[in-house]
Order: sequence, then structure tokens, then C-alpha cells
Amino acid sequence: MYDMEEKLKNYWVNGSSYDVQYYITGNNANGLFEINEGIGLNDMRYRSGYGFNHTASNLLMCRKYLGEGLYGEKIPLIRLAEMYYILAESVALSECGQYINTVRTTRGISRSNNLGTDVTEEQRLEVLDKEYRKEFFAEGQYFYFLKRHNRSTFYRCPVENFSAYVLPVPDDEKTYGEAE
Repeated sequence: MYDMEEKLKNYWVNGSSYDVQYYITGNNANGLFEINEGIGLNDMRYRSGYGFNHTASNLLMCRKYLGEGLYGEKIPLIRLAEMYYILAESVALSECGQYINTVRTTRGISRSNNLGTDVTEEQRLEVLDKEYRKEFFAEGQYFYFLKRHNRSTFYRCPVENFSAYVLPVPDDEKTYGEAE
């Protein structure tokens, strides 16, 4: 998109005005980060000042796009956590837990919630689904995880069958690329 920054700058402004910026309610964040289950109580991706700015009115704003702090105005192309998740998807079921647990422990999730070696494919995908949505909140990697595994729904999915959703091919790709 040409002039993307100019076209979108009013949606991503610095400051704390939650009426003009994108936020998530505390209740939705609690479900997303498994706070109510006791798993995410110490998850640094959720904590105020690191992953989110929390307000007294129970609203949370993702700090990734505020243009300050950890990323500044940059979004990484790949992270170490993503490489661990790719490994967890690729290895035998008995080995996947070690990669998922490494990321979860680093993020502050108690070892008492570690994934064991006796895991089914369904359990692996369910845990990875939860981890992708936490690690890549407000980013595209989670979308590709859902599509890659043909998931029909996700947490708070607004449509009946997400797997039927197909992105349109961009006009430039039709004109200059090999897309049909």
C-alpha cells in the first residue's frame, strides 16, 4: 500500500485515548491469556507495561503499535518463540512439549503447567493455538497458523466457519504475477 503510514496514522496514535484507538476489554484479555484458569497470571505478554497498557476502566491497549518501548516503530519478521513453535509443530508428539514449554517458561508461565510427553495431535494443536494467539496478538502469524491447520474457528471467532474464508488475490499479483 502506497502511503500506508499517512493513510493509517490516525488509527495508531501515541497517547492513552482509548476512544480512538484499538483496545481489548479486560474480560476478553483474561480469556485470551488464560488468566481465569490461573495459567497466565504471570505471563509477561499480558502484564501492564510490557505487553499492554492497562487502565482503571478495565481496558487494555496492545503496546506493539504505540511507537515506543520494546519495538519502537518496528515489527520483527520472525522471533525465537516462532521458531520454537515451528519446531513444536514439526517434531514427534513426544518431543513437542519441550519446545512449547521453553517459550511458556520464558514468558512467566509456571512449570506446573508444562506440557508432558504423552500428547495427542489434537492437544498439540490446541496448545499451539493458544500460544500463537498470545505471542502474536494483533499480528498476522496467528492467521497463518489457523489457515495452515484448517481451523474452522478460534477464540471469539465472528463467523460461523472461518476455514471457508479466503483472501482475495491482489490485482497486482494477477497482473504481474502467476496468480490466477
